[in-house]
Amino acid sequence: MGKDLNGKDLGKGITQRKDGLYMARAVVNKKKIPTIYGSNLKELRKKLESAKKEALLDSVSNIVSECPTLNEWFETWFEIYKKPVLRGTNPNAYTRSARNYFLPKIGDKKLNEIRPMHIQICIPELIEEGKGVKSIRDGVRVLKYCLDGAVGNGYILTNPALSINVPGEDNPRRRVLSLDEQEIFIDFVKANKRWFEELYLILLTTGLRISEAAGLKWSDIDFQSKFIHVNKQLVTYYEDGHKTMKFCPPKTQNSCRCIPFFDETKSILIAQKSKIEKQRRIKKKVWRASPEFDDLVFYTSLGSPISRYSVSTDLDSIVKQINLMAFEESKRTGSLPYYIKHINPHAFRHTFATRAFEKGMSPRVVQEIMGHANYGMTISYTHVIEKAKTVEAQKVGNFLDNQTCVEDNNVYDEVLKII
Repeated sequence: MGKDLNGKDLGKGITQRKDGLYMARAVVNKKKIPTIYGSNLKELRKKLESAKKEALLDSVSNIVSECPTLNEWFETWFEIYKKPVLRGTNPNAYTRSARNYFLPKIGDKKLNEIRPMHIQICIPELIEEGKGVKSIRDGVRVLKYCLDGAVGNGYILTNPALSINVPGEDNPRRRVLSLDEQEIFIDFVKANKRWFEELYLILLTTGLRISEAAGLKWSDIDFQSKFIHVNKQLVTYYEDGHKTMKFCPPKTQNSCRCIPFFDETKSILIAQKSKIEKQRRIKKKVWRASPEFDDLVFYTSLGSPISRYSVSTDLDSIVKQINLMAFEESKRTGSLPYYIKHINPHAFRHTFATRAFEKGMSPRVVQEIMGHANYGMTISYTHVIEKAKTVEAQKVGNFLDNQTCVEDNNVYDEVLKII
């Protein structure tokens, strides 16, 4: 890891000379690229990335009769095909499972030598090594995309990763706060004036992803029409040891959406704006918000943009304190303590969808608010409430009694959309 003259990490392959000039070196598919020099670090990084891509293209074009190995093709495929189109995803995180799990085992094989059994044999080995099923499945998915590219470029005729079977739970239960947990949580953050109180309330009443909330600006909020416009997300990741925060398009095309105010939304947002303005005055000398992030709705207490990590850390602290209070109360009263389970930022999104269905909102409206591309995804977020199913069945009564049916063409249209 290179450093500048002040000892700050510059990233892999980049260093600063004593005369202040920056220099960058890299190896692509076992071949060195010419050293790059420059006085502007940002421009140097751009030139380095450009040189890497050119070297990758050269390495591919130089392969005439010899088929590349999986390791060689994976780097080429990722830099040329995948990395430029990743939406708000840490490039290293996207490929981590494939790089760490499968490439060490079969990466040295030439593409035309890889058979489905070579990949399938890796699965039980990885499980025995203690690797998580979800991470293994993610690795297989990335491998499929990579080998699709190899098929498209004529290196192989079929994709050997298509028929791979990863055992384990296909649909793990999503974390949803129960009504009791939600009440306990809200009461605690309000009573203890937690810094992220308004953030949690907005997440619970909008279904926003944490990255969407992080990227939300006041200019995205229409107080007159009472809508929150979601058109970007703020992602945080580390690349070559450097923390990077940048605005990206939302996760999917459907994620660009308008979320309506509920009764409490306006008061929550006004309270947040007032709190930030007051904190900005108090912390004026140490307020960290740069011009790029100056209009954000949510900040840390020192003016940094929020991230999944900062929110997760606060949630861990809250859950720990709530459960400690429950334990102390049980000792005092002799009753059984009511502990709440671990809460991650995305649990608020699942909870919003479930509450929306519990309150009788239309699935189609919930789909629009959540920004789901298809109806099935919205239904999967409801975690089918058994009590609600029973109530709906009781409403129907005798299912085969035609007297209780009302013909309505609109109903038929909705059914056709679902099936």
